Amino acid sequence: MVYSGVKRSFENGYWAAGGYFYSPNSTTDRDFSPIIPDTDLHVASLGFGHKGKRWDWALSGQIITGPAREVHNGNVADGKYNFFNQAVNMSVTYHF
Repeated sequence: MVYSGVKRSFENGYWAAGGYFYSPNSTTDRDFSPIIPDTDLHVASLGFGHKGKRWDWALSGQIITGPAREVHNGNVADGKYNFFNQAVNMSVTYHF
């Protein structure tokens, strides 16, 4: 596994962050299942937000992808699998 990230804080409680994560596949061709498509994953994310006295908020985006994986194990899982996922996340917190 490889991962790294950076965060920068600015004046008035604002911040920005970015990161990268790599995870090699953990399933052998013999045990591969299309229900849980496992491949080498590359994950990149960016986010920014604000931390205040009462309210915090954050907005982030993430892309997860990996190289195509060809499986030849002699059962119904034989084939070529591609994986691509993207997400946008937002959070709001109120401190009382």
